[in-house]
Amino acid sequence: MDEKIAKRSREILPEESPSQKKKEIMQHEAQDWDYRIDRKSWPVGRIMVSPKIDVIGKLNAKLKESQKQLFKETCFGPFLDMKDIRLQHQLIHKMLLREVMQPNYNEMWFRIGEKHVRFSMEEFCIVTGLKCTGSSDISEHVLAPISLKTRYFSDLRAVYKKDVESVFLNLPNSTNDEDVVKLGILYLLSSYLFTTTYAKQVSDSTMRLVDLDESDSFPWGKELFNTTFTYLKSALNTKADDEGIITYRLCGFPIAFQVWIYETLPLDGILCEKIRDSWPRIINWTTDKRIMSSQLEDSMFDSFEAKSFETCEDEKEAPYCIQMFEEASAAPTHDNNKDVVDPPARQRKKLSAAPMCNEPPNVVESKEKEDSKSHYNEDIINRLTDVQIKQEQMLHEMMSFKHGVESMIADFRKEVIERFKQISSPKAGERHLDNKVDEKGSEFKSTNENDVVENFDNEETDLDSPKGNEFVDVKVHERECALSEKEQPLCEDNLPSFDLGIDFTPNDIFPRLSDGSFYTDEVLENVDKTIDEVHIPDTIVADQNMPGMPTKRPHKPNTLLQSPYLLNYGSSSDVPQSHVQLCAFEAGFIAPRVADIDSFEKWYREGHRPNKIGNKFIKRAEKIVPAFNFGPITISEKQWFHDLRENDATLEDTHMDVCFYYLRKMVKYSNTINLRVTTTDCLFGSLIRKIFKTISVDDNAIADEVTLLEYPLGDYMHCNTPWRDIDHVLMPIMMEDHAHWILGHFDLNKKCLNIYNSYDFRIKDRQLVEDVQAFAVVIPHLLVNIGFWKSNLVDGKEHIEPLDVNIIQHLPQQQNGFDCGIFVIEFAKHIINQTIESMPNPLDCSTARINLATQLFKHGFDKQRNGYDTDGDNVARKVRKARRLKRGN
Repeated sequence: MDEKIAKRSREILPEESPSQKKKEIMQHEAQDWDYRIDRKSWPVGRIMVSPKIDVIGKLNAKLKESQKQLFKETCFGPFLDMKDIRLQHQLIHKMLLREVMQPNYNEMWFRIGEKHVRFSMEEFCIVTGLKCTGSSDISEHVLAPISLKTRYFSDLRAVYKKDVESVFLNLPNSTNDEDVVKLGILYLLSSYLFTTTYAKQVSDSTMRLVDLDESDSFPWGKELFNTTFTYLKSALNTKADDEGIITYRLCGFPIAFQVWIYETLPLDGILCEKIRDSWPRIINWTTDKRIMSSQLEDSMFDSFEAKSFETCEDEKEAPYCIQMFEEASAAPTHDNNKDVVDPPARQRKKLSAAPMCNEPPNVVESKEKEDSKSHYNEDIINRLTDVQIKQEQMLHEMMSFKHGVESMIADFRKEVIERFKQISSPKAGERHLDNKVDEKGSEFKSTNENDVVENFDNEETDLDSPKGNEFVDVKVHERECALSEKEQPLCEDNLPSFDLGIDFTPNDIFPRLSDGSFYTDEVLENVDKTIDEVHIPDTIVADQNMPGMPTKRPHKPNTLLQSPYLLNYGSSSDVPQSHVQLCAFEAGFIAPRVADIDSFEKWYREGHRPNKIGNKFIKRAEKIVPAFNFGPITISEKQWFHDLRENDATLEDTHMDVCFYYLRKMVKYSNTINLRVTTTDCLFGSLIRKIFKTISVDDNAIADEVTLLEYPLGDYMHCNTPWRDIDHVLMPIMMEDHAHWILGHFDLNKKCLNIYNSYDFRIKDRQLVEDVQAFAVVIPHLLVNIGFWKSNLVDGKEHIEPLDVNIIQHLPQQQNGFDCGIFVIEFAKHIINQTIESMPNPLDCSTARINLATQLFKHGFDKQRNGYDTDGDNVARKVRKARRLKRGN
């Protein structure tokens, strides 16, 4: 294949090398303000979307006057004044063909004649009248009951939009007005605003939001725009068929985009009719014309003069516009934030790889460019000034903290020295140590240990008072703390000592200073140095060997700062006593430290050759020695990290097994995750597909699949949890006929299988249902076989009903053919943390890949460095063997 491509390249451009040709193509594609698709290659389009145009009419017909008044007081009230607008597929397609390249991913720009027009969240807000600002986080309401579902859909396991329509249109007249309005809003959302190609499930989160009193404050416009914009942005990514026709669908609210086209192009009286001049703009237009592609010639668009999309002062004061314009005025703008501009000069620099900037594209003339540049410079200076002020405040606080610590250390040093003097200095009635015996010839005895303890623990004890001929003798030797447990003759081998870091050779006679102490400048310096190294706890903790004396202890962080994945090893363990992180991942979405990312990148770049075919590392750097031990998988080659780190590589089974292993381990050891959930590995899916081929012939065949039966029992995988103790099972699924990862979510309570797909532009829902049929059929048989579920009896015969399959909609979508594995891992993390409804859209896969690779590298490196193994929590072999034997009997 490579030879054919190279031969073809030489035939096209014999005087240039393939690399030169490739470089010129990339530069051409990176030109801003060129058509996104070359005009000579514009395809014919077929849009798969059929919104119900009679929803508004049915709403008005069903609602009473009192109910209409309540409905109009909500944020959806203006939609009651809408007239029928037929979706004109070819008009939308012709506009999408005119999209131009530009660096702001959050906007779409189109070339109309000699002008460029913009479609962004601001225009969407003005057209629809829906709030597009504010937080869309619903985590605080995630546990709120759904009274609407309880009252009107209690007999349904899953609620679809056709169910909402049926219930709303058949409500009895006695239904209270508030419920009628809420169901009307739910009907509007599910059947008109969030358009799909065929019947879909209405999520609990949507029903919960409609049911809440705070429904009007929720930014419905932001959620609706994100869905609509995502499909518009990726509509033309689909490959054309053999006839040169591309087929795509538009979910969300494409009618808003169509009305924006009416506001931008002079189409009144041609394709549509403007019936009023009010706001929001969507109530001003109506059309029932069906447009064919032949009616929209390219010359027609080229002759159009784009209109300026400006708002009047009254419209800016509308509730949905106020905050939008406040944020827009606070942000840097270009050309007074106009969305109709002259075509800009050609930019020759390449388009950014991650064009996520919030600034609008630079499209003004040279003089205006200088003004814009000056404005940006001023903004940067202001930000730097704020940073400098905050740095000065932090420095002041740190200096105050430093002085406090220094003062505390000084006081502690003084106290230690005073106590040491009291112990070591001779008092009245004592004899010098150079005398071996007293006047009566008796040997000197060392002070009893309990006496020393009493002196330190009882502040009222007079340390200066001698007790007969007992003396306190001190010897410091090799930084070890010990006291004589028995009264023995004083000698070098049994002198009591204190670990203050003072090293000197004891003599028969210890040197003294004029004041009677043993200290020299060198000794005091050593004492100061040692104390500086001592961690000062809030309360002085005595060492077991020398009660009453402050000693150095290992630093232990505050409880609030400790990771939930810690294990304390005792003295009997071969592993040093320390805090060990059990899991590579932490609950929530805590990004790795910058220092950890830098360490990984430095290690990763050693010997890395990105342009090399096959293994991307030179031979001396490709091996990981010693290998990283990630639970059930051992990784010994850097290429594994390359496939995880780079955007042009697909994740393999080992990547999924490692990540899903640490996900279930994170759940098992975390004290912050409330969801009862576990995961499976890739082998589970393989076993499911294998038994599916025989279970239709022999229902009892699954009883012979011992390994498969061990999964729900918790007997097979590392760190597994029996399914009797959980409510959800997350499983990575590789589609059988497509090289594509999807996530399966088995809900045990609802007896359904939810499917998360990140590539619905290519993989259709019908294909997903067919592919996961094996899981829907085999899993119930699996649970019935182990006695977890009971089977049904139909006509006296045992019948095991398959799981319901739900395809989850409105998910972030991948932008290439390689990121499906990353999306599956991120879907699983958000489900575990119960944040799937607020998952970032679009997902930053590059950052997600780097974070995953860094976390795994750090965990593997820490295990090597500390020499511990935290992955021995899999079920013991003897337990599994015993259960197998029991089943065999």
